[in-house]
Amino acid sequence: MKTLTIDRDRWRRGGIRRNHTHGPTYLLNDEGYMCCLGFDALACGVTPYEMRGAYGPGEVTTMSDEYRETRWRSGVVLDAMEVNDNPNLSELERETKLIPLLKAIGGYDDVQFINGLAPAHD
Repeated sequence: MKTLTIDRDRWRRGGIRRNHTHGPTYLLNDEGYMCCLGFDALACGVTPYEMRGAYGPGEVTTMSDEYRETRWRSGVVLDAMEVNDNPNLSELERETKLIPLLKAIGGYDDVQFINGLAPAHD
């Protein structure tokens, strides 16, 4: 079973109006936080050095062409970036919307969010 795990304690989300003390929303920023696609890149073998400061998968030139093609040229990636960075979504809405997108991007069977506070369900 192929599972993507996102650590809420290291996850940069919500755009510039939210968590601004955690740096910009990149695959991996200088503060050590990653967007959802950073966790995907890490799971696929992209090193922290290779993804530091990259806005999206297309900016990581050292990864395989296959990875870059399946990630960057997909409209689903852009959808995931929009959901990840949308400051108007609740944490529950964000996680709920990201799960099917990330499954489609990486062929994951499951997407799990760990650590931090789990969003409250209505």
